[in-house]
Amino acid sequence: MPDQNKICITVDSDLEDLIPGFLLRKKEDAFSIRLLIEKGDFDQITILGHSMKGSGGGYGFDRVTELGALIEVFSKEKNGEKIKKVVNDLCVFLDSIEVVYE
Repeated sequence: MPDQNKICITVDSDLEDLIPGFLLRKKEDAFSIRLLIEKGDFDQITILGHSMKGSGGGYGFDRVTELGALIEVFSKEKNGEKIKKVVNDLCVFLDSIEVVYE
């Protein structure tokens, strides 16, 4: 029986070797963004958000793309509180997904 708290995402089996590293990097990015907020380095946060926006969908994770776009927008506004909320949403998402390869 599937875990009710998991979000099942189907990904092309050709990407199976790449997905664990991709997901780990997104978790590392979330950690980095939290540190960058404390430093007030919104330029670097913009770069990380833009990268997420560009890469998420290509791996089958449209939610990463959506959240990356929000991070990019809020970093340009220098809105640390909104970025923190989006990063929390990203972490919850990353912890909740179960990848199925087809």
